[in-house]
Amino acid sequence: MTTPSGPPSDPNAQGPRQPNAGRNVKPLAVVAATVAAILLTALLNCEQLVTTAKRLPFGTERTIALRIAEDNRDVARFLWLDRTRHRLDVAFGHAPSPVPTFSPQPSPSPSTVPSGSPSPSPSPSPSATASHPTATHPLRLYIGGDSMAEQVGEGFLQLEAPDKRVRVQADGRASTGLTRPDYFDWPARLMAVLAEKPAPQVLIMMFGANDAQPIMTSHGPAGAGSAAWRSEYRSRVARVMSLLAASGDDVYWLGQPLTRSTSFNQYMSMLDAIYSSEASQHPPLTFVDTRPLLADSHGHYADYLPDRDGSPVLMRASDGIHLSLAGTRRVAAAVMALIKKRSGLS
Repeated sequence: MTTPSGPPSDPNAQGPRQPNAGRNVKPLAVVAATVAAILLTALLNCEQLVTTAKRLPFGTERTIALRIAEDNRDVARFLWLDRTRHRLDVAFGHAPSPVPTFSPQPSPSPSTVPSGSPSPSPSPSPSATASHPTATHPLRLYIGGDSMAEQVGEGFLQLEAPDKRVRVQADGRASTGLTRPDYFDWPARLMAVLAEKPAPQVLIMMFGANDAQPIMTSHGPAGAGSAAWRSEYRSRVARVMSLLAASGDDVYWLGQPLTRSTSFNQYMSMLDAIYSSEASQHPPLTFVDTRPLLADSHGHYADYLPDRDGSPVLMRASDGIHLSLAGTRRVAAAVMALIKKRSGLS
């Protein structure tokens, strides 16, 4: 008979237990997972973080918050997480449904830009817009302004890159505008641009998306949208338009498109009214109303619009303010149609 070498196995006996690796979650792993989740959430909500930072009162807190939010947005765009966020919004029903009811041509005629706004000025002298540009003597375009101009500039670059008769200089600056020259001085920048050799022959400007904030007047700060604010802002718009008109160049001032937010949309409408009325006082400036280009058949905001074959295409960014690449191309095509008509480009 064999004698057992040890005590019998008793499942109920108490004794030392081996650690269970599956259940022993280390505190550092929990912290790492939490931090990763927070970072991913920030990246997926990058556009909203930028919008929130832009609306803070100007000062050190706003500057720091905006810089962090914009760096976060740059990382999200590099990783394509902004597009992932939009797909999630659509999947969970948080984004508007496609509205395939409006089908403008890819290069709208001047009549689509815009009813009720100043008519395009007569063709400027040949010294302003080159007549029948060539690859040797291309038409030089400059696009400047805020983050919206930055996006539209990308649209121009994509549309006109194959055409050697057109040379595009995109100079959009995120988080800039006409309310904060202490952060970025656009009149000074434009004077430097006009002094370049060779100077641009066509200037395309777009401001407003970052100008919904207090402004400094000779009597102190004025709240955004107040009477004092509107007076000061109009004078700044007039100063920039006078500077551009004096150059003799062909100038297009783009209005802001419809936004998803009703309150922000009303604010942008107020700015567009200022741009339109001042442009009529500064020939040969042309104010271009972008709202009809990015609205549905009822004139309402829409994330999606149909392309030439009727397929819905995403036109706006997830924040309901900025544009998708297709949206930037649509605006650029509309403005380029006006420019080509004046310059003789086919």
